[in-house]
Amino acid sequence: MADDGKNGSADDLLKRLTLKRPPWQIMMTGNAADPISGATKEALAQILDLMPGVGHLTLQTAGGGVLNVTRDFHGNHLAEVDRKIATIFAADPQITGIAFPRHTATPDDPHWSPTGKAMAALAAARQAGDITPDEAIRRMKATHAERQDHGKKDD
Repeated sequence: MADDGKNGSADDLLKRLTLKRPPWQIMMTGNAADPISGATKEALAQILDLMPGVGHLTLQTAGGGVLNVTRDFHGNHLAEVDRKIATIFAADPQITGIAFPRHTATPDDPHWSPTGKAMAALAAARQAGDITPDEAIRRMKATHAERQDHGKKDD
């Protein structure tokens, strides 16, 4: 049977089914009263996908509302970033640092975040049963509170 282009081939279907989706979805916060369409949400996700250097977008509405659009990552993707950093240092010992905003990862501290080493230690302690979930949360909050610039935008 000839492919008329309307239904697509089995190869096209397989490609669509196996397309890798980003490890995030969009998150919108703000004070806009009117709902945002699915088409707009999909377009915003595609914009953020095409422009990985853009951290967020701000939508302004006719009613004076504002919506902040960011990436909302699923699961523990930042632990995967730390694992990739450790892989780089293990594979190429001549690399002594990887600079991220506000922190430089090193072979002794292979984390993207300045609090990464402390967070990894807390996660390991929790996993081993050395501390309770409540204690882990208390220590995480304390670690983040020590960072005066946590959550602030880059200048």
